[in-house]
Amino acid sequence: MRNNNYLRNILLAVVVGAAALAALLCKTFLPAAILPEWNIPYLLGLTCLALILNHYLGSGGTYCWICSALLAAATFGLLPWCAGIVNTSELWKMALVGGGVYLLANGLFDSITERISSGPAGKGAAVMTGFVLFLAGQCFAGMIL
Repeated sequence: MRNNNYLRNILLAVVVGAAALAALLCKTFLPAAILPEWNIPYLLGLTCLALILNHYLGSGGTYCWICSALLAAATFGLLPWCAGIVNTSELWKMALVGGGVYLLANGLFDSITERISSGPAGKGAAVMTGFVLFLAGQCFAGMIL
């Protein structure tokens, strides 16, 4: 598992799939429950969770940013659509925004984590970076999606 080039995308699919499954189960068994809206901050939170898991599980090897963004777009478009969270008319918008959010968060996460991961606080750098990125993404609530 150390040399898997697309471990980030695999973990993203696991996290998004778990969130979609949880939303589907809540919609089925608790129809009166208020579920979170699948907007930019929510997509960013799922992305940050997957990036934090990737940081601690570790992956190596070469990395193709374009291929990873396309796989993330497919993940964010198809998994919520299969769970019935996103309508067919909103599928392309969710995929496009999800791929863009993933690409931007991935670049920022790697850049910030590399800078602050030295010293005794280096073990918590990924969690702090993911939390700060999630908080910074809250300003996009209600936009585009």
